Amino acid sequence: MRCRAKKGTGLVMALLLCVTLFCGAVTLAKAESNYNVSDAGLFTCGADGVITMYNGSKDNTEIIVPAAINGIRVTGIGDNVFAGFDKLTTIGLPASLASFGNATFSGCAALNTMFVYDDSSNPAQVVLKDNDRGSITLPDNLASMGAGVFAGCKAVSHFAVAESNPYFKAVSWQVDTNNQNQNDTEEPVIVRNRGEMLCSKDQTVLYRFAPAFHYTGQGLYPLPAGLVTISAYACEGVGLNGGFQIPATVTAIGDYGFYSCGNLNTMEFIADSHVASIGAYAFAYNNNLNITLPASVNAIGIYSFAYCVNIQISIAATTLTAIPEYAFYECDNLHSLDTPVTLKSIEAYAFYGCNNLNTVTFQGATLDKIGTGAFQTCNNLHEIVIPSGVTTIENSTFDGCQNLNKIILPDTVTTIGDNAFKDCQNIHEMVIPKNVTYISATSFAGAKTDEIDTSKNMYSQKFIKGALPKEGETFTVGSLTYKVVKSHATKGTVSVSKAVSKKLTSVEIAKTVLYKGYTFKITAVDDNAFKGMKKLKKVTIGANVTKLGKNAFYNAKKLKQIKVDSTKLKSVGKNAIKGIQKKAVIKVPKKQLKKYKKLFKKSRTGYKKSMKVVKR
Repeated sequence: MRCRAKKGTGLVMALLLCVTLFCGAVTLAKAESNYNVSDAGLFTCGADGVITMYNGSKDNTEIIVPAAINGIRVTGIGDNVFAGFDKLTTIGLPASLASFGNATFSGCAALNTMFVYDDSSNPAQVVLKDNDRGSITLPDNLASMGAGVFAGCKAVSHFAVAESNPYFKAVSWQVDTNNQNQNDTEEPVIVRNRGEMLCSKDQTVLYRFAPAFHYTGQGLYPLPAGLVTISAYACEGVGLNGGFQIPATVTAIGDYGFYSCGNLNTMEFIADSHVASIGAYAFAYNNNLNITLPASVNAIGIYSFAYCVNIQISIAATTLTAIPEYAFYECDNLHSLDTPVTLKSIEAYAFYGCNNLNTVTFQGATLDKIGTGAFQTCNNLHEIVIPSGVTTIENSTFDGCQNLNKIILPDTVTTIGDNAFKDCQNIHEMVIPKNVTYISATSFAGAKTDEIDTSKNMYSQKFIKGALPKEGETFTVGSLTYKVVKSHATKGTVSVSKAVSKKLTSVEIAKTVLYKGYTFKITAVDDNAFKGMKKLKKVTIGANVTKLGKNAFYNAKKLKQIKVDSTKLKSVGKNAIKGIQKKAVIKVPKKQLKKYKKLFKKSRTGYKKSMKVVKR
């Protein structure tokens, strides 16, 4: 039999008739689906009608929230009720619903359909029209919504909101489109706005951008003009290639605002931007991000740019006073950064694990704190110039910076903490400031220290070993200059070669002197060491001195007391005490009195009868 379409009958109906005749009955595409309302016993509901818990299986793919539970009209769904239901695709809600709590549907990765049913008769079965499938349709009476309601809902492609709703609006980048429920012309028509953005009614707040939306426009995605706030999780997980254009009217980007958007390449802030704050994790986990923060930004949150691979960022123009904890944590390919002139602090672990960070330039003169582990394991940081005002190099600040070779510390630094420069194996230029009063035994553990200059800070030499001084090398510690007699890491000796100033009135020669982390015994006073020091009145000879060289105190006219602590003195050179005060007293150890009298009274030493050698 040949099937022909009757006059006035469409081709589609003719084809269907033919198939029916030869193939049996045909099932047409459904215009709607029926769902049984979920068992009310699976829900916990407060007296205010807000559901606080769902006790059903997390493996459910469809859940229809009942209109009433234990005789109480359902008015809201509380915090985290369906959080983590990652297999849930479809949820039905009663029209009476007025509120969502915080993170109500957070982590519902497969959720793509939310529909609203007429709850006036408290039905046992509800209908989902095909027109509403694949859309997140908000209840017509919804008046409030907490933070992160749809965080992690990766399958959402667009929203729908009743035009009559006074609080929310679905917005599209192209034009706002009105869509009418026309499947059943006997039902009242509800006009709904549809779009990829869920906004406040006046479009000043962006609550959620549909993460599964595919942008087909040109250039960066333009957010609505007049937008003021990008809420927490608003654009989290949005997979737009290219990026976003932020209107000048936006003042705040909330926590997780653009979290984990994959290849979010460019964020453009329109000129005269008013963005003041960027929340915690706001841009974390984005690849190839290129962003310049405007001058209006004065605060960013913890982890705000953490885990951003290949990030290029400029914060130089901002008015930031702090870079918070973990702000750039493990940004592997962040290469360089200039800080703003307003910066006062870099908090703990701010740049931890930025393996390819080469340079950080501190602009301005306000920085006074660099926190614990701030640059820890920045393996390719080569040079750092710490500005004046910083007083403490905190614990582990540069721990593991293996290629750090030049460190400039200001005189304001007083503390170098535990593991501060641990395993910095390529230090070639560093001076320990004179005001440092605390260094830990682990501050330089595993670090290369032989080229660190500790000459300005004797205290630091207890913890930092430089290159072992060579024989004949001279160095100055305190008021005296010394010469290395024997170079040895544990048995080295030095002599006193001169005083730093001829105006000294007293000189004390100790048993040992510490230099570059090595302890040297002071065994001699060189020839002419204190010759002609006309103001010198008192001298103490250290316990390890064995020799006073010729002319050692020659013509030190006011020298009236020489105290000898050494029991090892073997020689006093020619004219060593000639020209000192004629009634000078030389005090010596009791057991060496007889021996030292002979030593000092030799005619060649310059000793006079008016002088005295007495026991101490």
